[in-house]
Amino acid sequence: MDPIKPRQRVRLGRAGRLYCFMTLLVLIVASYVQANLLFWIFGLMAGGLVVSLITPLLMLRRLRVHRQAPDHGVAGQMMALRYDVAHRGRWLPAFGVVINETWGPGFSGWQRVGPVAERPRRLRARPHGWAIHVGPGQTVNVTAPCWPARRGMLRLEQIVAASSFPFGIFNWRIEFDQFDEVLIYPPLYRLNRRLIATLQEEDPHGLRRVDRGGGHEEFFGLREYHEWDSMKLIHWRRTAHAGQLVSKDLTQPSPPKVMVLLDLTERPGRIPDDTDAQALAERAISLTASVISESHHFGHQVGLTVRGALCPPFEMRYGVAHRTQMLEALARLDTANQLTDPGEPQPDPSIAIRVGYGDPLRRGGGHALTLGAAQMEQYVHGADLPPVRIVEDPA
Repeated sequence: MDPIKPRQRVRLGRAGRLYCFMTLLVLIVASYVQANLLFWIFGLMAGGLVVSLITPLLMLRRLRVHRQAPDHGVAGQMMALRYDVAHRGRWLPAFGVVINETWGPGFSGWQRVGPVAERPRRLRARPHGWAIHVGPGQTVNVTAPCWPARRGMLRLEQIVAASSFPFGIFNWRIEFDQFDEVLIYPPLYRLNRRLIATLQEEDPHGLRRVDRGGGHEEFFGLREYHEWDSMKLIHWRRTAHAGQLVSKDLTQPSPPKVMVLLDLTERPGRIPDDTDAQALAERAISLTASVISESHHFGHQVGLTVRGALCPPFEMRYGVAHRTQMLEALARLDTANQLTDPGEPQPDPSIAIRVGYGDPLRRGGGHALTLGAAQMEQYVHGADLPPVRIVEDPA
């Protein structure tokens, strides 16, 4: 479980430094006045230092921690990291063990490097878990919640188990090297009802549900009996009149279909600087992911094409695996290196999502519904959108 030997470190905190100062002060005063009571007090305080130095070391040196990273996370939503904390000792239990993550060298390396120190940050704060008691020979599961701040690949490098039991003077910690990667999806928002109703309108891709034969649902018509048909499908009244077996043909619904186009090539000139344009591109990606998730939730077959960034096209299908593949592709999009070549011709989209302004809840000159990231507040319900400076559309 732990091929690399964990590292042990100790730090004297602010409270510990104050305690050591008071212990030294009591020793100086006791030596000056030669009072037995002060010597007794110094002995107790020195004993507390020794206990605080040795006890956490004995507790943590037999601990082993293994991280169970999730398959993915969603930006802006809580993600739980789980740890298996195993005690391999025989007699001394561990108390007050704090589990968190760190990046980079040094006791507080996470403050200088890693997803908490990046700009913009990948995590809002360090994951933080706590095991109140781990007995000898026991394995305790600890959950550390964290909140990813943006999409992309989140890299986890080091696990830290720390304890300052019993007096909080010395803070011992043990570090375990374990590298994991968690793909963070773009932020997902709930679309408002007006936009959902617009998605259900009829368009060239068949957004309106159409029934056809060859299924297993409602009655569609009658047909000739086949040897592989079930006895339950035989229409006995028509069979008696016709003198031969006649089967019932049931409906096979054709689910609604939505082809989404994410257009990252349009950089509106009304955006004053590159930072805002980049933020709008992230909004467009989040809006695309939200449309895909909502369409899948309502039973639509969804496809995706991206213009302006390297991304494989996805045909219109329905399924959790298909939706997951599209969200993963959006999470890995590189908006910094924009592509100008449109590539191979793609099918006409049902929904076109642009970086600038769009046609929020009505169709434009073509058949596609055009949505703009600059007007994202009109499309989502109760969204806590990141701030971005946008000049109002002069139109």
